[in-house]
Amino acid sequence: MKKTTIPPASNKRNPIPDPQLNPNGLHRKYIVSKTDNSPVDERAEYFVLRLDDYGKDPEHVRACRVAILKYADEIQGHLPQLATDIRARYSERIANQWPERKPATVPITKPSISESGIVERTGKATEDIRTEPKPEV
Repeated sequence: MKKTTIPPASNKRNPIPDPQLNPNGLHRKYIVSKTDNSPVDERAEYFVLRLDDYGKDPEHVRACRVAILKYADEIQGHLPQLATDIRARYSERIANQWPERKPATVPITKPSISESGIVERTGKATEDIRTEPKPEV
């Protein structure tokens, strides 16, 4: 089996540590490439989430799915189709795999439009991430 060399950290001033330096915390673990073979920004930092059903640690997989659903909330206004696709794929998996658990909740901010037409974030609410967002009336 070929041993892969981990490329140098992208942020020279504050690099993500090597696995040997921080084995149980944040460290460089994956090499990311694009499916069309176009180059990735060498300054970029990526964080990989395990979302399938085959992870060894079910709590870790659950946390990854909660994170992707929070991401869907954050991009709803900017990338609505992607947000919808993410919810369709992962919301049901959380509900089915851990039905005995209390529904996961995340704090969300509700956008509102000011008099100037600028979208602002106002107030905090808690929403059950296992269900589709309820339309605002």
